Amino acid sequence: MTRWSVAAGVVGLLIAARPAGAQTEGTSAQYERGVGLREQHRDEEALAVFRGVYETTHEARALAQVALAEGELGRLVDAEAHLVEALTHSDERWIRRNRRSLETALERLRTHLGSLAVECATPGAELWISGQRVAGLPMARPLRVVSGTVTYEVRASGFATVSRSVQVPTAPVLQERVELQPQASAVAAAPVVAPPVEATPVATTAAATAATPVVVATVPASAVSAPVQERAAAPLAPDGGGRRTLAWVGIGASAALVAGGVVAMVMREAAAGRYNVGGCLGEGVPVESEPTAACRDDRETVSTMQTLGVVGLVAGGALAVGSVVLMVTAPGRGGSRERATGMRVVCGGGPGTIGVACGGAF
Repeated sequence: MTRWSVAAGVVGLLIAARPAGAQTEGTSAQYERGVGLREQHRDEEALAVFRGVYETTHEARALAQVALAEGELGRLVDAEAHLVEALTHSDERWIRRNRRSLETALERLRTHLGSLAVECATPGAELWISGQRVAGLPMARPLRVVSGTVTYEVRASGFATVSRSVQVPTAPVLQERVELQPQASAVAAAPVVAPPVEATPVATTAAATAATPVVVATVPASAVSAPVQERAAAPLAPDGGGRRTLAWVGIGASAALVAGGVVAMVMREAAAGRYNVGGCLGEGVPVESEPTAACRDDRETVSTMQTLGVVGLVAGGALAVGSVVLMVTAPGRGGSRERATGMRVVCGGGPGTIGVACGGAF
């Protein structure tokens, strides 16, 4: 005997009471076949028979038989929905005649069902139960589930999945609120914008320009050997300015990472403080065994923020060390301008406000 033994007796009574009016021999035979299968406890086969009758006739009687067969098989949520729909067809004489028995079966169904409502503000969040997506969030209405222990998951792309086991009563609706946290990998991979490096302009006054001694000379092209001409035409090698700029960018990025790590650790300590004074069970028990949603949320926040804090501090420290090494090893500004030849060309300010003159030494 299953917990639906009484409902099964109701099914037998309803099947025996044929509706008044015309009925094809084929349909009558299908009903009788379904009755025989139910009497043999072959409920899965009987369900298939009644579904076939409903698809052919769209009779509310057939839909009621489908619902009661689903209830016997433990598919309680589907059974409730189909039985409620069958009872709306009060224009069918068979439904009117057997309404009391059908409503009794519906009441028995509802003693094993409850309602679950899950809230989550993360865009694109979804509710999953037993490996199946059952609703998008926010939900249009509470979800009907079998009462008792229900394990659900809330998932969203780029966020850590939250899994909880809750006790769903038959009444009232169980309200749950979930806050998703970004995955640690997504936070670590986020681009870091370094603060701009301000350059201090150097003003050149007319007096300083006039005071600079400049030797003006004209060097004929024919007087310079071919190797020297090639070297003079070649661009100057970088003087280390690019490496210093890269080092400053690295220092800025490391500062941002370290600051993020410090913020994450502060948030972890705040969540840990709430957890310790909130009557929670402690880290030695599973998360789903915590007595309140606040305890579960605080434990998840402590774990996530600790991961983010460690990643930020370690990555920021490593980047800072590399940037300092790059800064120290960058060549001086004038070191790359040395020439192997004996000729040097020097340019400086000339007469007037923006005059320029060049001179050479051999």
